[in-house]
Amino acid sequence: MKPLYLYGSQLQVANDGAALKISQPEQAPRWYPLGRLSRVVSACNVEWTTAALLRCAESGITVTFLDGDGRLVMRCIGPRPSPHDRFAQRLDEFLQHPDRDVLYAVWLEGVERNAIRSLIRRAGLIFTPDLTAPELRRLFLASAKDMGGYDAYRAIGAHLRCLLNSHVTQTLHDLGVDLGQCTAVGFDPVTGWVRLLRWEFELPCAAWLEHRLQQGRIAECPSPAEIVAWYERRRERLDWLTRSITSRMHRWLIETE
Repeated sequence: MKPLYLYGSQLQVANDGAALKISQPEQAPRWYPLGRLSRVVSACNVEWTTAALLRCAESGITVTFLDGDGRLVMRCIGPRPSPHDRFAQRLDEFLQHPDRDVLYAVWLEGVERNAIRSLIRRAGLIFTPDLTAPELRRLFLASAKDMGGYDAYRAIGAHLRCLLNSHVTQTLHDLGVDLGQCTAVGFDPVTGWVRLLRWEFELPCAAWLEHRLQQGRIAECPSPAEIVAWYERRRERLDWLTRSITSRMHRWLIETE
């Protein structure tokens, strides 16, 4: 199961049986079996047929549309599948908890603190209590500015957030979570998970900017295709971290009953 990224001019997506057919002028069509797709991320200028979108929804494949700057425009999500474990049921019950938002904020802060400690350890630095999440993000941003890569850093960050948004949305959907119900009661699990997973990309992003500085390309914003390729090289690690967050939250939901 792999994600499909659709960028480029004059791309057309149609449904062809159990596959998506991707067409582009002066190129041979390509087919992607739906059974092998985990999710689809598409630029807004890609032309989709209604039948192709519906088939993705019926197959439980989330389609995320991004604009030219990598900002989230729309998500197409099908009906939630039957949950493989009790995660979705536990979350449904937690949504009724009177102190839900406070409890979740405390849990997120604790998991994020662990992610920051791991990042600092891998960077060879010493953790101090005053090195909070906002302060650490400010340091990464200041480093990018000092290299002359402020615009590139912002572009990478914006596109990364949307790619992670798509990844987390599909993960929760596969767990049977009803994101529509979450939205209806004012609870947003996607943004919190994206916040946690984004820390995994800060050091690789700094290294990438340094490499672009050496190449004389630091002032040039990476293309969406470059960002996707950089992101995909870390997908195995990302999948492992996502499973870890899922397990931790599942245990925590049991403890808060």
